[in-house]
Amino acid sequence: MTRKKKSGHDTDYPQKIGEILPKALRQRNITIHLKDQRLCDAWARAVGKTISAQTMVDRLERDTLFVKVSSPAWIQQLQFMKSDILKQLNTIPGCESISNIFFSIGEIPPVQRKKSASPPMEPDNRLLKSRDRRLIEECTAAIPDAELGEILRRAMTRTIIRRNIINRPKSP
Repeated sequence: MTRKKKSGHDTDYPQKIGEILPKALRQRNITIHLKDQRLCDAWARAVGKTISAQTMVDRLERDTLFVKVSSPAWIQQLQFMKSDILKQLNTIPGCESISNIFFSIGEIPPVQRKKSASPPMEPDNRLLKSRDRRLIEECTAAIPDAELGEILRRAMTRTIIRRNIINRPKSP
């Protein structure tokens, strides 16, 4: 598509799709909320990891940034910080036009953690003394949830092994 002069004639240079699409959608009353990764990255830089984990950029309409927040408590805290966040955002290139932030409750997906190349190593029970094995068994036997009992067993095993390694007398 080419640009038209005010007189209505086409020009020789093409128009960017980013300029055409929003206008065409608006003319047809079609609303579409596309997440701009640059905006999401700018938000994360402006607010930091802690706040970013509790929030998610929803959309930018005109000069207002719409942000989903995990809880009412976070909304209240972010309302107090709104002017500081706006100042931070407006220092980031591409976000200079944001003049307001609207917070609303929404579902925030969990932060995607990088998966390790191999599964966590199972502690070696052979490194435990019989007294330690018996103690772990007695403590975990009283737990009705099998999965929770297994998690606790592994945690106790690792802790005792570490303690034994740290407290082991050093040979000369």
